[in-house]
Amino acid sequence: MEQFISFIVVLMGAFLFFGIFIAANQSSTNSYSYNPTSQIRNEDPRKLRTDQELLDCMRQMTPIKFEHLTADMFTRFGYDTQAIGGIHDEGIDVIAKKDGITNYIQCKKYVTRKVSLGTLRDFYGAIADHVGTGTGYLITTNIFTNEAKRFANGRRIVLLDKISLLEYVHSAKIEELIPDVEHPIGQNQELCPRCENPLVERHSKHGPFLGCSTFPKCWYRKKI
Repeated sequence: MEQFISFIVVLMGAFLFFGIFIAANQSSTNSYSYNPTSQIRNEDPRKLRTDQELLDCMRQMTPIKFEHLTADMFTRFGYDTQAIGGIHDEGIDVIAKKDGITNYIQCKKYVTRKVSLGTLRDFYGAIADHVGTGTGYLITTNIFTNEAKRFANGRRIVLLDKISLLEYVHSAKIEELIPDVEHPIGQNQELCPRCENPLVERHSKHGPFLGCSTFPKCWYRKKI
């Protein structure tokens, strides 16, 4: 009888030890697998930016880089694109072809300036003779005037303001192609009145002057 009781005690002790071991092992496994910051640390910081931060970054890009970003965006949508913007681009910055149809794109990288009726008329004049069944896209990082919007009605022109542009950016999944701001524009830094890019001090034989940082894309200059 005493031997039977001893056997039962030993058996119960073994079960108790085994149960404690299993519980401790599960607890260790759970604490290791649960790491709420593991994905955040490995995430590309550029994918975590807000829409306003993305917009600010695009506004800080040079005109040529913004045109290439636009070309990359349309490439993601299945277009065969070519960025042709430059000094003599005649109002067309990107050509996008798809299904045998050619589309024409103009990019306006503005901060506070609105795209005016005159700008839209010039763009339409540049594409009217050869747009055919294609579409003209005028894309800006800001907004359009009401007169410009009315002019686009009934014509083969699509206007993409800053809100529509961000929707296209997310749809094309090109957030990672937008570089972070390297040299933010200071609050007191003077901007070019033509293209709203920063003015920088330059020197000539006639003395110092302020010129557009995008020269030779923009030839604006101002005496100091």
